[in-house]
Amino acid sequence: MNREAVVVRTSTSALARWPEPPRPPVPDAVLAVVRAIHERYGEGITAAQLAAEVYVSQFHFSRVFTMAVGVSPGRFIRAVRLVAAKRLLLSSTLSIADIVCEVGYSSVGSFTSRFTATVGMTPTSYRALDVADRLVAVAPGFYRIPDGVGVLSPAAEDLGRLTLRAGFPGAGDADVFVGLFDEPVPHGEAVASTVVRGARSGDPISLEVPAGNWWVTVAARARGAFLASRSTVEVRPDAHSFLTLLLREPEVTDVPFAATVRTRPASVVSLRRTA
Repeated sequence: MNREAVVVRTSTSALARWPEPPRPPVPDAVLAVVRAIHERYGEGITAAQLAAEVYVSQFHFSRVFTMAVGVSPGRFIRAVRLVAAKRLLLSSTLSIADIVCEVGYSSVGSFTSRFTATVGMTPTSYRALDVADRLVAVAPGFYRIPDGVGVLSPAAEDLGRLTLRAGFPGAGDADVFVGLFDEPVPHGEAVASTVVRGARSGDPISLEVPAGNWWVTVAARARGAFLASRSTVEVRPDAHSFLTLLLREPEVTDVPFAATVRTRPASVVSLRRTA
């Protein structure tokens, strides 16, 4: 199989005209808690404290929050703290101990253990390596896609092909990231990924990926806006899977994440235009 990502350029794009499907409203109490998490994660807040602040039992609060946001309040807090820590590691000269205090962990040891288990490297290694150049991040005020062009995937015997069409408003071009991860809220490395420059809404992006069930993250920079979407996909050996996603601007209730692409040399992305 040919190890490269292929973008088949189309002359028109129906996806550019598709309206975004309506999303169920988030309860006011959940929205207030999400905003409180983003504002106060450095204070060491807990899910139990947040439930008490909205005057409901912790069990009921957790159930309603999970239904509205997609993850438990505890997991949302951990995701916010981890992304904040990554941002500080990459953009500041603060010591690890200072970062621990900034993001609300109780000790350097507990932070280092959780960070290493979740990300796959220590905080010190994260800061020292070329992580900043390989980063995809979708979080309030922290939006990034990697600069590299090409498809990155591990050598594997059981490979399939995924073709994805990403729709976004307007008729302009965008830089599009497609990444497959082994967890719903990615924090480590992508299983496979590609970055395509100058893609148009609805262009099929096709790449080889290992067989398995994966969570797909798509992010795009388009005309000064940052758009994203997530889904799941099953890829079977020597088979072709298809997925269509409509991108939208991230919302405060989206679970934040910051992950990286692999460092194996990328093959060149090819572009073909059809009439």
